[in-house]
Amino acid sequence: MSITQDYEKLRMKLGNKKYEALDEYIKIHGKVSEWHQGIKEIRNIENVKEWEEKMFELHNKCKPIFIEDVVMNETEWEKFNKWYSENKVKQKNKNRNKEAR
Repeated sequence: MSITQDYEKLRMKLGNKKYEALDEYIKIHGKVSEWHQGIKEIRNIENVKEWEEKMFELHNKCKPIFIEDVVMNETEWEKFNKWYSENKVKQKNKNRNKEAR
């Protein structure tokens, strides 16, 4: 099975709303864009020792979180579920406030 098929299977299992929330969680907590920018910056370092040091610093500064890291790690999955539940309540309250107006 391809990665794309795995993601689609996960989307069907979680439902669109929770899958999209998972993507949002990753963007907020995963620092993926910061990670990619750091990779671009160290890509041209030719000295292996210097590159390893910079990579280690980058990893400590902003270890990215990917879908697999959340879905396959019980601790991270629990953090996501807690975040999802809290945001779901906030969204309901926001919608109630709009309806009350």
